[in-house]
Amino acid sequence: MELLHRFIAFPCALGLATPVAIMVGNGLRAELNGSELVGGNQSFIRSVVSVSEEISEKADALAEEGKTPLFFAADGKLVGVIAVADTMKEDRPQAIRELKNLGLKVVMLTGDNERTAKAIGRKAGVDEVIAGVFVFVAGWKLNPVFAAVAMSLSSICVVTNALRLNLI
Repeated sequence: MELLHRFIAFPCALGLATPVAIMVGNGLRAELNGSELVGGNQSFIRSVVSVSEEISEKADALAEEGKTPLFFAADGKLVGVIAVADTMKEDRPQAIRELKNLGLKVVMLTGDNERTAKAIGRKAGVDEVIAGVFVFVAGWKLNPVFAAVAMSLSSICVVTNALRLNLI
């Protein structure tokens, strides 16, 4: 998603482009020298431009590999698709196995698309994957900043719980 933000946000920050809209979890729109720039996920970009079946199938294949396809358009024409992916730390599947050995059900919540999320979930060994999660919290739509805070708090809870279990 960082590259998507750079595609539109960087020119906006330099004053070269004017941001038009940010749709959290979907995409961005901006104007640059009278041209409309759009970037986002496949469902969002389809509301703006036509995506061929061939491109759609290639994007789906990338998602099956655990990569997130990002689509870019300019002036109503699709100009490119890239795939981005997080790398999983080597110890994650082992940590998940250990949690499962404690009798815990491990669920992965993500804002990513379902295909990508399920591919990552399979690699990690989680019990369940819930994709496309963008929750309104106190009137705010969950975005990466709020997600990072939530992940930090959940990590503290996991460590605290692990320490509690070892103390008993």
